[in-house]
Amino acid sequence: MFIGGDLQIKMIHVQDARALYELLERNRSHVSQWLTWPNDIGTEEDMLKYLRIETKKNAIRSTIQMSIWFRNQAAGMIGFDFIDLQNKLGNMWYWLGEEFEGKGIMSESSKYAVHYAFSNVQLNRIEIRCAPENSKSRRIAINNGFLEEGLFRQAQWINGRCNDLVIYSLLKSDQEHRKEGDTKWLD
Repeated sequence: MFIGGDLQIKMIHVQDARALYELLERNRSHVSQWLTWPNDIGTEEDMLKYLRIETKKNAIRSTIQMSIWFRNQAAGMIGFDFIDLQNKLGNMWYWLGEEFEGKGIMSESSKYAVHYAFSNVQLNRIEIRCAPENSKSRRIAINNGFLEEGLFRQAQWINGRCNDLVIYSLLKSDQEHRKEGDTKWLD
């Protein structure tokens, strides 16, 4: 868990279902333009079921999902799915409530998540996949030193159409060469 100033990042927990559901509900159209899973969560009970399943996946490291809190309010989520421990790679994803954007929350959260994946999960490669039009997500990848590798054509079916995805990657060796000032939140 990371705590710094007004920001807290912690592993998901079922007790957070109401707060995360309410955040998602307020931001459903904002989040659903880029992600498919919000359509599967229509009630607080759905969020609770989702968190129970994902907590079990966290325990066996097939996913890692963390909640982001700002000033004690649920602000978003960040994590890794499609973790392949044998090949030491995972796909990083994130979302933030619109009312929390522009405060540096996702910048700090993504730095922490990258460090966590390399240090605690022992990943060697992290990928981010996002729509070419998702400039905020692309900026997070670039600002964290991810390298744009290419385009997956028509790789994500969302909202009735098939979208392209830009793929970014970061290797553990890339991260080790970053400036010390970029990791001010480390212990």
